[in-house]
Amino acid sequence: MVVLLESKEDEINWDSFWEKINEYKLEKSTKIVFYICTEYLGMNIKYKVDSKEYINEEYLQILLNDIMNHGVFGKSNEEETFARAAAFNGDENEASPLKQYLKVFFPPVKRFMENYSYAEKYKILIPVAYIHRAFRCIVNKDISNKDKSRFIIHGLSVIKERSPIMEWLEL
Repeated sequence: MVVLLESKEDEINWDSFWEKINEYKLEKSTKIVFYICTEYLGMNIKYKVDSKEYINEEYLQILLNDIMNHGVFGKSNEEETFARAAAFNGDENEASPLKQYLKVFFPPVKRFMENYSYAEKYKILIPVAYIHRAFRCIVNKDISNKDKSRFIIHGLSVIKERSPIMEWLEL
């Protein structure tokens, strides 16, 4: 992002850019990313973004640690990936980390029905679809059994840690 902004800064229509950012309600998170790019990655562009009002040092350090530990080149494991995804996918009205954790195992029916057409056609088979989904997750070889068990044991604590960051970023 830094390389892109530094090399294409003069071609960017900043008014249009911020209009789109505001339309999608991403102003705060975008300004925080600009802050990280400027303060930690040395981004040097003529267009200045005032981000300081949004910075919370505690959350910023957690976010930076997360980026460094789990970014493209960081160490990663499926357990943390699931938990971060669950924290990110929390509904606005359901901020409870426990509800987010349980939604990993029991997602809303609408979200997984397309993969289980029999349950979509015959609503009485929805419980069977949940069991079918659980079985598919258990036998999934793409995720190690170690990561599966770690998520079951530690996933809720990771979600609890990440949820405030997502709220801070307004994502």
